Amino acid sequence: MDFNNDVYSPELYWIHGFHYSLDGQSIFFKSNKDNGGSSIFDQKVYDNIWKLDLVTKEIEVITDFFPLNFDLLDFVEDPKQEGNFYISGGERDVEVVTEDNVYFIDRVDIHYYNSMDNSLIPLFVSDEETEYLSIDPTGENLVFTTTASGKSELGSYNISSQKQKQLTLSDGYRPLNRWYRINWTSPTEFTTNVIRDGELNFATFSLE
Repeated sequence: MDFNNDVYSPELYWIHGFHYSLDGQSIFFKSNKDNGGSSIFDQKVYDNIWKLDLVTKEIEVITDFFPLNFDLLDFVEDPKQEGNFYISGGERDVEVVTEDNVYFIDRVDIHYYNSMDNSLIPLFVSDEETEYLSIDPTGENLVFTTTASGKSELGSYNISSQKQKQLTLSDGYRPLNRWYRINWTSPTEFTTNVIRDGELNFATFSLE
């Protein structure tokens, strides 16, 4: 994809952030294809979830977030309900007013998307940025990157109890800033990469 001189063409779009579907029949991915934006900025920025059928090779759009001004950052399919998704993202340029200042932020919270009625329900909303998502095989525990400490950390959120837990300490070790990878070894334990003393290491975390 190339946006030379900010000239948009429907044939030029990106595909990224893909996941195999839980049934193994499709690939879900993020793309700004045909997002309906009226400006070059909107056409570039706003992603939706798309589905590629591995048998027919046909693609179809799953979400329609742009009319909501919703900036999709990451997503993962719900193991308890195939075709539904946990999603991180939010509105751009949200005004924040304090006693000393007025400034704007891009909201990054966790939502639940129900594909049956196209509803988008806030699940975990906070002043920190909760970004890249993973979920355990039973669908009970979300793991995500968070800026709760002011630096990139790993945090967890139990969907049933609604309890949050910080898993890393940035002064000792921290996750990769952007594309961390998680491999679940049980519903409450996973292995991933962390940076410690400037070097990349494997680490295993327990949510219990």
